[in-house]
Amino acid sequence: MLSNIRCSSFQDSSNSRRKDLERVRTNTQVSDMRIWHVDTSAPLSTTGRAYYGDNIEGSVQVSGFGEWSNATGSMKTTLESPLSKHLSHLNKIRREIPALQKGQYSNEGCSGGMSFKRRFTDDSTDSFVLVSVSGDATFSGLPGGTYTDVVTGDSKTISEGGSITASCSGKGNARIYVLSTAKTPAPGKITGNSPYLK
Repeated sequence: MLSNIRCSSFQDSSNSRRKDLERVRTNTQVSDMRIWHVDTSAPLSTTGRAYYGDNIEGSVQVSGFGEWSNATGSMKTTLESPLSKHLSHLNKIRREIPALQKGQYSNEGCSGGMSFKRRFTDDSTDSFVLVSVSGDATFSGLPGGTYTDVVTGDSKTISEGGSITASCSGKGNARIYVLSTAKTPAPGKITGNSPYLK
């Protein structure tokens, strides 16, 4: 199984690389800042890149991103599970907010449990988002404007340098406030059926 895996190190020494590859061949664990690459010709069943099992047997009709109907078998059971519904809703949210896809991450001015902000800008996009997961958070020193929570639809308007307090409780719950900008308006409430996002 390990014959299709190669290891490259952050070190440039070819002698070091040779030793790393030898460790892989002899089944010894290699750590310390190594990047693992799986040979693209390796069978999927040996790479860990695909899941084979009873949870994906059956059929399903897909009509759009995260939209499906007429599922059968264990595929239906899997798609109707609370975790699948939650991940589907999170994926819909991420797809609508460019900052969640590729924005610069920061927790400066964020206080509370798991909280952060992200911003992405280019010639046609200016996307800014505040995220609080499983607990309350306060975000300060923010750009002025109107922020809308995509989970509840709640809107808050603040002046330049203002702050927003996001209140949420429960494991897996989140508040995701998006700043509406001239280039990238906030999407508003994004519907889904996650049992955790309330």
